[in-house]
Amino acid sequence: REHARIYAALSDEKRIEILLRLYDSKMMSFKELKEALHIPQGTLNYHLKMLETVGLIENVLERRSGTISQYRLTERGRELVTTMYTLMEKGVQK
Repeated sequence: REHARIYAALSDEKRIEILLRLYDSKMMSFKELKEALHIPQGTLNYHLKMLETVGLIENVLERRSGTISQYRLTERGRELVTTMYTLMEKGVQK
């Protein structure tokens, strides 16, 4: 059942893009993600909540600013994206 929820979370191109951007950037604010993805606020919020619910990303309050929520991959999310990159590389090599 949990695997099905993760597969469902990965079934959307924008959610995969969010994961890849967080993998490369380590941490991004909601505003940075919104600007990078060019999607409406409500749509981004929906995608972030879905990824958060399945444990692939987490929302952390940045201490320096005290008010800006930052998103980053969880350990599970980082492992998943690493595996995705490995699979993509193997596909290119064939």
